[in-house]
This record gives sequence, C-alpha cells and structure tokens, in this order.
Amino acid sequence: MKSYQFFGLVAASVVIRFLLFYSSFDFSDRIEFNTPTTSFKRLLEGLYFLKQKQSPYMGKTFIQPPLLLIPFQIMPSSFYPTFFIALDLLVAYIIYRVADISNVTTLQLFRNNNGPSNYKKYIPAVMAFVYLYNPVMILSCVSMSTSIFNNLVTASILLFMVKGNITLATGFVALGDRKSVV
Repeated sequence: MKSYQFFGLVAASVVIRFLLFYSSFDFSDRIEFNTPTTSFKRLLEGLYFLKQKQSPYMGKTFIQPPLLLIPFQIMPSSFYPTFFIALDLLVAYIIYRVADISNVTTLQLFRNNNGPSNYKKYIPAVMAFVYLYNPVMILSCVSMSTSIFNNLVTASILLFMVKGNITLATGFVALGDRKSVV
C-alpha cells in the first residue's frame, strides 16, 4: 500500500468521524456506547464540581479516575470532538506500530525458513484500518465515550511490551483502569 493511499484512508476515517460528530443525531445517549463508567456526561459533572472547588465525587455519579479530568480542565469544549478523534487516531497508530514491530520479527522468521512473506507487509495497515473503520469504535468516539482512554492505555501497554520496555509498560498498567487492563 502506497503512503498516499494509507493517508487517504486515514483521512476518510477522520471525515466520517467529523460528519457524525456534527450530525443531528445525538450518540451520547446511546447505552451501547456509553455506560455509567464511560459516560462523558458523568465526566462533565465531575468537571463541574471540580470547577466549583468541590470534590468531583460529590455528586456520586462521577466514578471515573480523577486523571481524566485534567485534559478537560485545560481545553475549551469546542475542541472536544477534535480531541477524541485525535485520541482515536493515536490508538490506531499505536496498533499499527505494534503490528509493525511484531511483524518484523515474523518476517525474519519466515525469511529464515524460506516461507511466504509477501502478504505480511500489509498486516500493520490492515490492523489499523480494522480499528479505524470498526463501527463500534467510530460510534464510541462520536459519543465521546471515555473508553477511548482505556483503549489508549491498553494499546500503549502492548506497544511497550513488544518493544521490550517493561518500565513504561508497567507504568501504563498503573495508569489503566483495572477493569480494562486485567
């Protein structure tokens, strides 16, 4: 796959997400994509209490890690869609890198055994596109489900494990939500 084709497919996934973000249908109320532990509305409630100089857990509906509040304290609400799309692209890139790093080792094994290796060079791109064009991932992004943070942490754990960096892999395990990592 040529780089301009790869870029075109990534750009198309971004356009799909932006079109759905600004469509008239509100995906944030769909229970398929937002649960009590991943609801963006609950995160906004925690953010409201924090801005009022109160505990974000005062309302008893905010049950997410307090680290999730930090980026939303800094950025204006008009950047939320762009932020979620950027996180989704980052997760897809990390998946691409994990597949690419592990694919290099596999290709070396196949070359040493004189096995077929032509199709293996496309695996990283296919993995990234399966993530980018998965309807559940698209609608989770558009509904601003905080599960994107769990996806990012889990993908980062895999990346650093494949790279052999146990320190950073363990650090991301510590950052992760215990339900998504274990």
